Amino acid sequence: MRQVNDFHIGDVLRTAFSVYSQNLLAFSLVASIGFLPLFFLDLHYGTLAWTPDGEQLPLRGTLVSMVVNLSQLAWVSAALTSSVVRILRTGRVHVLDALPQIVGVFPRVLIVAALSGLGIVAGTLLFIVPGIVLLLMWWVARPVAVVEGRFASALSRSNDLTRGYKGQLLALLVVVVAISAVPNVLLQVTLYAGAPAIAPFVQALVSVVIASYVATVDAVVYHDLRVLRDGPDSNAIAKVFE
Repeated sequence: MRQVNDFHIGDVLRTAFSVYSQNLLAFSLVASIGFLPLFFLDLHYGTLAWTPDGEQLPLRGTLVSMVVNLSQLAWVSAALTSSVVRILRTGRVHVLDALPQIVGVFPRVLIVAALSGLGIVAGTLLFIVPGIVLLLMWWVARPVAVVEGRFASALSRSNDLTRGYKGQLLALLVVVVAISAVPNVLLQVTLYAGAPAIAPFVQALVSVVIASYVATVDAVVYHDLRVLRDGPDSNAIAKVFE
């Protein structure tokens, strides 16, 4: 069982990397299910979509792609959260055996992701800072929805768990954004310019790896904050084993 005495972002990142690297194939296989729709859209349109007037627009900037991206985010959270928490509690888990549970919690996680996403986007449009504050408040809303079975109260529960740790989470946010953004920028600069034929395949693979690791980080953050708030024997944490 993982011992948690304080919240340190370095420890969170190292633990998440250890858990993810040891379960790389299983995590990636389960997470990749959520990335298939956008991958096939990329293949079909060549990363471009068409408006009704015949104007070309980047596929990833359309409403369709945003909905698909939101679904991807929810799927990866639903797929990995309970497995990561189980690993932290017992040291072992069979990720692929959890598929029925993943399908069951996915709708709940999707709705929570949509609610938090809309709030964060709205806050970001209001001079950016409110969006960042909301993101920090609702950082573990999706893991809460998975582990604790919460729906309407997932956002307030996340705010409660993150209270007192916003500074550490802000530093962690900078690292997570760098991990997520740098590979995508490099892909845009190199692959789509020099090898557009293979770019969608490589980008899909990189996206699965990044999203899986970030979801693992979120699950570790949730686990550690939950233990610090309620103790290591919390019934809510143990619920993932039912």
